[in-house]
Amino acid sequence: MKQNWKIDFRAYIISSRKLFKTTGQMLERLEKILDIAPDITAVCFRESDMDSMLLLKLAFEMRNITKRAGSKLFISRRIDIAVACGADGVQLGRRTVSIKEAKKYFPQFLIGYSAHSSSEAVRAFSDGADFITISPIFYSPGKGKPVGIKALGKVMALCKGKPVFALGGIDACNIEEVLKTGAWGAAFIRSGWKIKDFKVVIRKIKDSLIETGEVKMH
Repeated sequence: MKQNWKIDFRAYIISSRKLFKTTGQMLERLEKILDIAPDITAVCFRESDMDSMLLLKLAFEMRNITKRAGSKLFISRRIDIAVACGADGVQLGRRTVSIKEAKKYFPQFLIGYSAHSSSEAVRAFSDGADFITISPIFYSPGKGKPVGIKALGKVMALCKGKPVFALGGIDACNIEEVLKTGAWGAAFIRSGWKIKDFKVVIRKIKDSLIETGEVKMH
């Protein structure tokens, strides 16, 4: 797989404040998570049901945390929030502004896209997406029927060498299976916020990069 220098991360942590009692706890955990491997970890701030003012406040706080860590921050859907807080990019989908429009009017942003089929994945890259997530690979509460590891393999065959992140039920137990398909990395919601699990995930990602000769870890 050829290195895509724009997308230098391999683990993509997606926010979910409902996993915590307070947003303050989520931010504290984020700092600890990014301490593990800030160079190959990026964060997606996705809280679509949150009040806009609170969303903006939290976006700035996340920007400060990711900037200190040296990690990238993406904002889901809300390009206005991404512009305001100085994020590195946005995560788009079916019900957002199009990839082409985002690239035209906001060329400073990296563009991620949430795909749910091989055809949607191919189209997203054709339209100019810098990376995509494909989901749900495994069972994930409330996300519908999983597409399965074979479907991920099909996407990788069609999008070989491109930054595809598997999403949905990815954890320390199945990350190796995911990486063997040629996936660029994985995205996490629940398991990504568990420090012990995430340390194992990162170790396995680094081991995979060494095995494929993409990087030399010391």
